[in-house]
Amino acid sequence: MQRLTRFEAPGDLQVISMYMAIDPANRKTIAADVDSLLHEVRPLSKDPDIEHQVRMSLREDIERIEELVKNELPIERAAAIFACSGGGLFEVIELPRAVGTRVTVEATPWVRPLLTVLEEYERLLAVVVEREGAHLWELYLGQYRDAGRLRGPELRRFGAEGRRAHSPQHHDDKGDRLERQFFKDLAAALEHLSYDVLVFGGHEHELPHLLEVLPQPVSERTIGTFAIDPGTATPAQVRERAEEILEEHERERERGLAQEVEESVAAGGRAALGLESCLWAASVQAVQTLLVTEDATAPGVVCEEGHWLAAGGDRCPVCGRETRATEDVIEDLVEKVSESGGSVRHIRIEDTVLDKQLTGALLRFPLPPDPREEGS
Repeated sequence: MQRLTRFEAPGDLQVISMYMAIDPANRKTIAADVDSLLHEVRPLSKDPDIEHQVRMSLREDIERIEELVKNELPIERAAAIFACSGGGLFEVIELPRAVGTRVTVEATPWVRPLLTVLEEYERLLAVVVEREGAHLWELYLGQYRDAGRLRGPELRRFGAEGRRAHSPQHHDDKGDRLERQFFKDLAAALEHLSYDVLVFGGHEHELPHLLEVLPQPVSERTIGTFAIDPGTATPAQVRERAEEILEEHERERERGLAQEVEESVAAGGRAALGLESCLWAASVQAVQTLLVTEDATAPGVVCEEGHWLAAGGDRCPVCGRETRATEDVIEDLVEKVSESGGSVRHIRIEDTVLDKQLTGALLRFPLPPDPREEGS
């Protein structure tokens, strides 16, 4: 992300930013979909009014994307591709959920849809604690990596020499003090690491002592613990236990957001429920957080000037221009909310108010009257 957000094409070169949804059950359509997107770019690569080096860079980008698709993308749901051959840029990013299919050609990568997807997912740090230190594992967007170890040298040294040098009672007392000190040092170190949520694993009788010394910023991001023997635990076992806790945390978070919207609407608060209300809220840039049922789609209309989104209507009631029909107005809704600085959350759980309503939103301010309503 840092590479993309900092990249700016040199001179007059352009960046192709392509987003494409992939149907795992019908991967044969990928080539046709990409060819359709590239059809929008090919005229630029042949335009004599555009500098030669710009045209050549675009042609090379097109060829490289076509070659990538020809060799089959190892992707299940969606992908983002950023290309600028003349500037040395070619990035393919697998996305965890479907996105709207689109392409842009600009001086910088168009990363807003990518950021909208990424902000929905939390980076988890799993900390497996033992008396000799702690092993860190990072889980994000389905990827899992060893994030290294934090050592407790005093604990290790005492473990090797303490039994010989001290009585059993002295050993236990000092061991307890060193354990508490290590837990405090570990907690302090965790304040400076990058993650969204945290889980701890280790011996069941030790974990409560660690939780007692966590500073508030760390404690607030701790979502659970799991009992495991650090000496015999495998990476696969740690990942499985951490994923179970993360999945339950995400379900509860989604359920809480849906309930907050439902209760706020019932109390006449700053919230909207249902597609039509959310479309109007996005039209006036009132949406703070948009909730969308996973994989929900719906036809609708949009104002080309960006004034209005709706389920239907021939003309925009704000500017009077003719509207454009769209097969999926929810895709336009997500983009509109993202562009106005709001956040988007796709709800994957069932048995919430969104099962029938499809969308809900927490608002920045109360909605003004819909211009289609009589007297507004």
